[in-house]
Amino acid sequence: MSEWSELVSGVARERGVRAAVLASERDGLLVEGVAHVDVRTEALAAFGSAVYRRVRQAGASLGLAETGLVTVDASDGRLWAVGRGELVLVVIAEREAAAGRLRLVMQRAVEGLA
Repeated sequence: MSEWSELVSGVARERGVRAAVLASERDGLLVEGVAHVDVRTEALAAFGSAVYRRVRQAGASLGLAETGLVTVDASDGRLWAVGRGELVLVVIAEREAAAGRLRLVMQRAVEGLA
């Protein structure tokens, strides 16, 4: 069991979460992942970390403060990404998932990342 298993599993247990992964921001490689449905964790790690990295780069080029939580809305759900250090926590959740609760859980989870 990875040192990150408990962190990712805790987020994945939240109501409405379809998958949760921890990935390297730099190269999108999967560190740890849990999927409840047919979600390819490696693809989610690569895509989610790329989205997060691009938003951070865009924010920096515009002179904005540090990027926090990134959310992408789609017709069938939401992608959430938040990072700390060199790692990014990425979640796919159903549209009905409690946004405030999920945001809080994710932010608390990344507090322990180096």
